[in-house]
Amino acid sequence: LAVLPYVVIGVMLMIYNYLRFESPFEFGQTYQLTMEDQSQYNNLLERIDYAKLIDGLQLNFFDSGSSVNRFPFVGMKGIYFNFPILFLPILFIFNARFRKEIKNKNLNGFYLVLMVLPIIVTTIDLIFSPGISERYMLDVYYLLAIATFITVATWNSILDTNERKKLAIFINVFAIIMIVKCALLFCVPYDYNYAQYYPERIPNFIEKITFGIL
Repeated sequence: LAVLPYVVIGVMLMIYNYLRFESPFEFGQTYQLTMEDQSQYNNLLERIDYAKLIDGLQLNFFDSGSSVNRFPFVGMKGIYFNFPILFLPILFIFNARFRKEIKNKNLNGFYLVLMVLPIIVTTIDLIFSPGISERYMLDVYYLLAIATFITVATWNSILDTNERKKLAIFINVFAIIMIVKCALLFCVPYDYNYAQYYPERIPNFIEKITFGIL
């Protein structure tokens, strides 16, 4: 009985979609005015370009970008270059002591999902979008962040007191660096972000975060 309202609303939506678009499963996505011809999205197999997928995965995760020799001295790059700490789960997979602890905590399946899902999501993004940008990376950042949190917490649980202190220092320093980098990335005009829309306001922001030094 509790499901009944969802069934009624679902049926009404399907009728509405059929009357508008001659398909109960068409919500108007096909008719969006974007860079991509979304009317071709139904032909999924024809859209798959394996060379594009491989290149896109490499760019999304490992693109080192180009060097920036002026303030803010950073630019948008691949996920692991934007936030290197997210690479920790991959490194620790090769540590037998860590794998054993993950198994003891019954986290094998969940951890594997967190590692594989970003690849699957990125692949879907590559198939259904004209290209990769920071907005699509946001689809997987939180998954990698959860995996990193589990990695650090699990490793911390098997260290002795002195090793835990060293790990805490490392994480804190890395976190501060990432916070500073996020502030600097805010100043980079990219993909219709704030800096691209309001470039005249960025100098004032830079002056504030650098305490007037720049």
